[in-house]
Amino acid sequence: MLRLLFKRFKDLLAQKSSKTKIVPNAPPAVVAAFSGRMSLGHYLLLDDHAISEFLKCCKTSTDVILSRVASGILDRRLYKAIDASDAAPGDVGQFTSTVTEALRKEKPDPAYSFIGDTPGVTAYKPYDPDSDKPATQIYVQTTWDKSRN
Repeated sequence: MLRLLFKRFKDLLAQKSSKTKIVPNAPPAVVAAFSGRMSLGHYLLLDDHAISEFLKCCKTSTDVILSRVASGILDRRLYKAIDASDAAPGDVGQFTSTVTEALRKEKPDPAYSFIGDTPGVTAYKPYDPDSDKPATQIYVQTTWDKSRN
């Protein structure tokens, strides 16, 4: 749902000339992130707190879709997941078209109410000291202070 919210915001930014009217009081760092090039200062301000504030601002947006998706995330009314990994491709296609048609009658835009998802590749590989290429791995070392026991 978060991906859908960001997609909707980006789509609205592309359509509107006034970026501040889409999500009033949105953190400037988030607006900058979706408006093209962002400054180092905005990049450093982009954290989980900025995203939380952005979600709260989206909840009060005049855009119905943005408000509905943000409310769903904040109020824990998340989209339901259906595992179709063992289904035949034709059945998945039929299910997708049936759901999309039903959503057209209920929601403003089915593109923001229904999404397919598949497992992706992990962004990093778990650390393995015996690996041939340890330089491509993330290694975290902590120090233990004996005097603190």
